[in-house]
Amino acid sequence: MVQVVPEFHLGIDPADPPSRPPSSHGFAPDCGKYPVDDITENTPCTLHMTLGKRGKTLMKVADGIATPERTFHTVPIPQECARVQIIKVDDKYLTCELDYPNEEEGIETLEDAINQFILWP
Repeated sequence: MVQVVPEFHLGIDPADPPSRPPSSHGFAPDCGKYPVDDITENTPCTLHMTLGKRGKTLMKVADGIATPERTFHTVPIPQECARVQIIKVDDKYLTCELDYPNEEEGIETLEDAINQFILWP
């Protein structure tokens, strides 16, 4: 599972939240709408993946920019995903495979996705 996680979910003072997009998956109640759906402009974000056999370890793998667009290459984006531009990837996670690769453009790992737009669940 891969998540877009805002810094204010990581213990930052809620009285002074940074301008990060909320999670697109996992932290909002599953009510068919995710907080990232409400962003109206490109918004800096941190990207996390669950690691380990049980999927309980959440690790920051990249920095990016969540965009408000709801289409990707003219196709509607799945509800559980956000359209994200990957800016920087932690070296340890460069070879991690994407949940939504773009094989036609050769974007299959986080390293391939640097400076590219991808779907991030």
